[in-house]
Amino acid sequence: MKVLEEARFIRSLVLSGDKIHLLVDDSEKSEKAVREVLKEQRMEILDLVVVRPTLEDAFVSIVQGKKER
Repeated sequence: MKVLEEARFIRSLVLSGDKIHLLVDDSEKSEKAVREVLKEQRMEILDLVVVRPTLEDAFVSIVQGKKER
């Protein structure tokens, strides 16, 4: 999903089967932006659910941050 990977508002992106899991800082602004980006790519959104980050999400974010240093 190259278009979304390049979006500045996305901290991480994981493809899981037919789903795309995104980690963002501001869910309201990002939801709007994701819808616009996918619409431009002529991709249909069947469902979009905002969920709070899990402990696993926090762990992965910390590990990735240390790798980037």
